[in-house]
Amino acid sequence: MRRGDRFSEINITVMKYQRIHFSHCFIALILACLPVILFAQKVSLSGYMRDTATGESLIAGSVFIKEANQGGQTNSYGFYSVSVPPGEYTVIFSYVGYAPLVKTMNLIANQSYNADLRNNSELKVVEVTADRKDECEEYGDGHYKAIDG
Repeated sequence: MRRGDRFSEINITVMKYQRIHFSHCFIALILACLPVILFAQKVSLSGYMRDTATGESLIAGSVFIKEANQGGQTNSYGFYSVSVPPGEYTVIFSYVGYAPLVKTMNLIANQSYNADLRNNSELKVVEVTADRKDECEEYGDGHYKAIDG
């Protein structure tokens, strides 16, 4: 056997070992990451919450996803974002003084939804009247006491 043949034979053996070693490492890596990939998949529901009449952003509005028992609030721009596993959900958008908006959504991918809420508060005129007596009794130290009567 010549010297060159011996090196070729060793080289082929090393290359086979490297291929086997690499493929085992690759398979082990995939199997280790599989649970993370399968169970960590979430979708996002995001958008803006605004007043229907004026288009004004509703700051600190609530977004609640009933089935997931989780939610969030809008920021100073009226923007919200909530992440949940894929599925069908009842989403409740609410804000103080506004009628709540309830939507059923099938979230299978990231989705954007702008919620326009209707103001349902009615202000009524209230007139307040009272009778007042301005009679006071003065103490010697500059203090006064109201006289009941």
